[in-house]
Amino acid sequence: MTELPSDLNAGSNQQTYDRLTLSLQLGLRRQLLIAVCDDPRERDRFAAQLQQDLGRSAPSAGTIYPSVVTLVLDLGDPNPIAQIAQWLNQYPPPIIGGQRATMPIFQIVGIEQLTRQSLVVQRLFFNYLQNVERNLPRLESGIVFWMPRPWVNGLPQSAPEFWRCRTAVFEFIGDPMPTTQVEEPVVSTAAMPKPTELPPEIDELLDDEALPDPTDFLEDGLDVPADLLAELTADLEAIAPLDTSLDTPLDITQDVPDDDLQDVPYEESYEESYE
Repeated sequence: MTELPSDLNAGSNQQTYDRLTLSLQLGLRRQLLIAVCDDPRERDRFAAQLQQDLGRSAPSAGTIYPSVVTLVLDLGDPNPIAQIAQWLNQYPPPIIGGQRATMPIFQIVGIEQLTRQSLVVQRLFFNYLQNVERNLPRLESGIVFWMPRPWVNGLPQSAPEFWRCRTAVFEFIGDPMPTTQVEEPVVSTAAMPKPTELPPEIDELLDDEALPDPTDFLEDGLDVPADLLAELTADLEAIAPLDTSLDTPLDITQDVPDDDLQDVPYEESYEESYE
């Protein structure tokens, strides 16, 4: 019996998922994994399966502390490290049997929604990615970034430091769908035990003295609406530190190796992938 393309895709995607799961089960610290998936529904299915398959409980404490936490990217301030720090501040690893529980693995979803955001917000996201590596030693855990293919294609040029420090890339097969049809995935909301003190590495992530101005990356003469600037600069107290001032962002249209993005204006290159 001849297998249909959909059956072949499903089998290939399951193998890719199994490799992703195995990589995380090895328990290696500070892994930076990129999961490429153009179909948000397929992405949500595997993200939920990953959270379930790697989940565990702390029987001695009588409460559940997750092994995997799914966070939807904040489009107002697309800083994944800040969101992780905020979650850890709200749900610090509990002390169980005299030892502090291991930090969970974090998976970031919703990056495809940046397609409908302004060029300023998209560039801000790439600049935040540039600083992920510097914060990995403080996290002591791995991060899985779920991204559609056009965004992954832009990483080598627009976030080269992030691309260089990646641990592995896992490519899932699937057709893109309009971002307006994407259902928001379920985020971990289970009540977590709180210790009396935050681990020092979390304190460092929340140290607001090292916070830069998030608008440092803006090019001279770029006209940014006042309301957008206000949104980008809001709630700085909760943002994780970026160790150096942000450099001028790289234009994603410069020498992108993927044929689909060549000679296509920056803003059109992402939007056309979902039309």
